[in-house]
Amino acid sequence: MAITGKKDRIYDVEIAGIRLRLKSSHDAEFVNKVIQQVNQKIKEALPLTKNDSIQTAALLACLNIAEEQLLLKKQLLSELEKVEEKAANILTRFESSYESQLGLDH
Repeated sequence: MAITGKKDRIYDVEIAGIRLRLKSSHDAEFVNKVIQQVNQKIKEALPLTKNDSIQTAALLACLNIAEEQLLLKKQLLSELEKVEEKAANILTRFESSYESQLGLDH
């Protein structure tokens, strides 16, 4: 699967044996990684279909990718909340310490 990028960022790609022309603002390396991931997900889903349907495998692949994306987003938001909480605690301690220093200076 080769990606041939042009200056206007049009890419000729192949996904599950289907040739497509994609327009993207991303570079060829990134587009290639996306195509590889989609092809891999379709390849994994194909044996799960009853009649080796590319359409069904593509839908299953989309569901798997969406599930991974949503779980990752949930995890990242949880981590972000923890970081924000730690930052708020540090700021509160800093402000308390600063106020204490002000009281000592007078």
